[in-house]
Amino acid sequence: MKNLIVYATKHGTVKKCVEMLKEKLNGETVLANVNEEFPDLDNFDTVILGGSIYIGKIQKKLSKFAEDNLGKLLKKKVAVFICSGEDNPEYIPKAFPAELLNHVVSKQLFGGELILENLNFFTRFLMKRIMKIKNDYSRIKESNISELADNINEE
Repeated sequence: MKNLIVYATKHGTVKKCVEMLKEKLNGETVLANVNEEFPDLDNFDTVILGGSIYIGKIQKKLSKFAEDNLGKLLKKKVAVFICSGEDNPEYIPKAFPAELLNHVVSKQLFGGELILENLNFFTRFLMKRIMKIKNDYSRIKESNISELADNINEE
């Protein structure tokens, strides 16, 4: 089995989750940041799409990738995930096309984290002053990462 994980990350949490997921998947797994070049989908049996939520939306490039490749994705084993500081399952239907979501073998919320030093000055200021967040936190859900991997690994 050959897997492709197409992801978008802003502050590194998605990349961290993708690396954790890769360790749990059977077969060869290739990671592809949607902001860079990535391999042809025809070379993979499974495609996993994931990104992070900001102001209720996933990264535009990941959303566009899913829309532009919908036909090919519907012929593959597909799973999707999002990373978010909020545990809100309503983000998933807003992030990916409905036709794709009806086809996927797994939809997961991987949780999120906030590492203040990874934020730009303005965002860090907002987090500290307006949202009153003073410390880093990590709420990555390793059990959800494992569940997605188990769903993909099932033959």
